[in-house]
Amino acid sequence: PTKAVVSTQSTGKQITSYPQQHKHQQQTHIIYIVERMTSPAVLAYLESQVDAYPELAERYLEFIDLYKKKLWHQLTLKLESFITLPNFREGEELINLYNKFIKDFETKMNQLTLAKITVAVANQYKDHNQALDFLKSVAEKVRNQDSQAYVLILSTMSLLHLYNNNLKETKEVIETAQPILDGLTGVDQAVYASYYRVWMGYYKAKSQAVDFFKNSMQYLAYVPPEEMSQPAQAALAFDLCIAALIGESIYNFGELLSNDILKSLNDTPLSWMVDLIKVFNVGDMAGYEALVAKHRDALSSQTALVNNYNLLIQKLSIIALMELIFKRPADSRTISFADIAVATKLPTDEVEHLVMKALSLELVRGVIDQVAETVSVTWVQPRVLDLTQIRGMKTRLESWTKKVEDTLLFIELETPELLF
Repeated sequence: PTKAVVSTQSTGKQITSYPQQHKHQQQTHIIYIVERMTSPAVLAYLESQVDAYPELAERYLEFIDLYKKKLWHQLTLKLESFITLPNFREGEELINLYNKFIKDFETKMNQLTLAKITVAVANQYKDHNQALDFLKSVAEKVRNQDSQAYVLILSTMSLLHLYNNNLKETKEVIETAQPILDGLTGVDQAVYASYYRVWMGYYKAKSQAVDFFKNSMQYLAYVPPEEMSQPAQAALAFDLCIAALIGESIYNFGELLSNDILKSLNDTPLSWMVDLIKVFNVGDMAGYEALVAKHRDALSSQTALVNNYNLLIQKLSIIALMELIFKRPADSRTISFADIAVATKLPTDEVEHLVMKALSLELVRGVIDQVAETVSVTWVQPRVLDLTQIRGMKTRLESWTKKVEDTLLFIELETPELLF
């Protein structure tokens, strides 16, 4: 059809008409399609920014060009990198950028990217309640458009409630996001990171060490330490160490030791904490005593450790037992109470109680012989191993392989008629 275009300056709109002849009617109907033109107010804002920020003039000119050409995808990508510039870490310029520019074409954008941008915008509001009101308005826009975007906004809202020390609202909002997230596949890392960050902060506020530890490790799976500031890395690393030590069901420190977050404590006054975790990882009773003697004041200043002293000693003793079992060959897992007492530095009459505790926690499986004062172990909980433990396992595997080869050779020599 013939295309006719009419522009009207007063309305800022462009009218395109397509004359069409209908088969069943002897008259011509004109269908008018209204195409929205670029907003003069948006262009005026961008042009003002060119003058206000000469160092960013090239970027703003590029925005003007893409906006006029209605290249929304390319413009979205440019904006996503633009908001991360150091120029916008403080102040309220991102708020103005959203209200005077992005808001004009937000429905044309990738909704997850829009959510990421609005999260950055919300962070510039000094009043958390204003930020919450802003995010609520965005949440309603993306709710039925993009589930990932909606979860990201909900997580950020929940985090703001946490900052306001409103734990009830924090939990209610993040629990709204949970079933939505569980039903998604191929989720963006930023969405998971935001989600676990909320739970991490919530459980820290509730002083629930085990849940804090688990959610923090999940958070670190999506946020590499290098993306965090050095102080933030060190603070999280220290909190993780404390949680691992006092968490009643945490007996595996290998995953924490293998995470780069602990490097942030190296060459700091808190480096002793990493040494403490290493000692607990292998149940080194002598190493623990030496560390306490060396850093007594630092350890005494940590209220959480002081208040959980009995738990720490019990945990260290149980891990020493697990390490003793782990080092034993598979055919030598019947261990005397006397050997356990030496490894754990406990009186012999306390060994049975320790073994029963390990059994009740399902850290080991086996049978106690009270008369013979032995325990026959059939299983020990798998753990993340460090290099020293892996080398020990390699040695035991080599010994086992040698025994298998010797057994095979013996069978071949003793029963040749069965093999030939």
